[in-house]
Amino acid sequence: MKSGDTVSRDVLRMIISEVKNEAVNSSSDRENISDDVVLKVLERIAKKRQESIKLYEASNRSDL
Repeated sequence: MKSGDTVSRDVLRMIISEVKNEAVNSSSDRENISDDVVLKVLERIAKKRQESIKLYEASNRSDL
């Protein structure tokens, strides 16, 4: 990104990577990824991050 927003760039790259991995691992059409697959991946990523936040807060790790 030209604005230097590395956090947003890294998040977008991670999402794209996860969606591509899901497409490769599934037996569906790898060229045309359905919206359902993308939503499933986004929900899984969000759940993983929310669980991490809870663990960090329980461990008093505000730096993460």
